[in-house]
Amino acid sequence: WGGDVATGLQGFFSTTTNIPNNVAPADGAGSATTFASKIASPDLIIRDVNDLINDVVVDTKGVHRANYVMMPIAQHALLSSTPRSSTSDTTILQFIQNNHPSVTFEAIHEMAGKGAGGTDVMVAMERSNDVLEVEMPQPFEQFPVQDRNLEFIVPCHARFGGVSIRYPLAINIVRGI
Repeated sequence: WGGDVATGLQGFFSTTTNIPNNVAPADGAGSATTFASKIASPDLIIRDVNDLINDVVVDTKGVHRANYVMMPIAQHALLSSTPRSSTSDTTILQFIQNNHPSVTFEAIHEMAGKGAGGTDVMVAMERSNDVLEVEMPQPFEQFPVQDRNLEFIVPCHARFGGVSIRYPLAINIVRGI
């Protein structure tokens, strides 16, 4: 996710050049941006997620469509357990999924604290090898166990080439959720 500064390998969050990187609107309780501060008004959260998804289409002029949304585990749990309203039989997340049936929503621990100032982020993207690719010229390989002296050695090797983002506008990041 972060790459490796010492070797110059790019990670997802270290290659955010030209990726739209916005801050969630500060219209929650006490002018906060977090989902927890907007839980009393679920429509604000729904708007934030819809804007994130729709901005990919707008920014790419319809060439790319977001089909994958990643958010921290805490926010995903909040959306999947909070009813849309007091009279609704669906959660906020179910409502959003019904309106975006082609989008997969996933809770990813690494989204927590990755924004400026340690804020949580949410990412929408077109999940495709054309957009983003993890370069692995040599996948992890484990060789047979070797018995040396009084221990067992398991030789392994792998090569990693970093993250390559070919279409940065097909990804959208919102901070402060």
